Amino acid sequence: MKKTAFILAAIMVFAVSVSAVNKIRWKEMNWKIYETENFRVFYYEGAELLAKIAAVYAEEAFFENTRIFNYISKTKIPLFVYENRVDFTSTNITLSSLPEGAAGFTEAFKNRVVLPGSGSF
Repeated sequence: MKKTAFILAAIMVFAVSVSAVNKIRWKEMNWKIYETENFRVFYYEGAELLAKIAAVYAEEAFFENTRIFNYISKTKIPLFVYENRVDFTSTNITLSSLPEGAAGFTEAFKNRVVLPGSGSF
């Protein structure tokens, strides 16, 4: 009986925590891909310039980190670029709600990077 009650309580807590995350998507995003030597940069209409600039910075950082850590990725790293903070916080790449000051996040197991545009570059 105790074991059943514990399992039922655990399922209810998990169900509440998962369903409590609601994100509003303000617009439909038709994703496009810009490929570089080491990255697959995902962006949507209106963020083309930002995606290309992010790709340049990503390649520079990749080159520097490769030199420092002596590590080369076997596959291209997915990099998702959002044009602005509103679009970034409505991402469904993560179920977590993002803190207000988040300047991006990474997912170690899926090996991907997600960045918002700041509005000026």
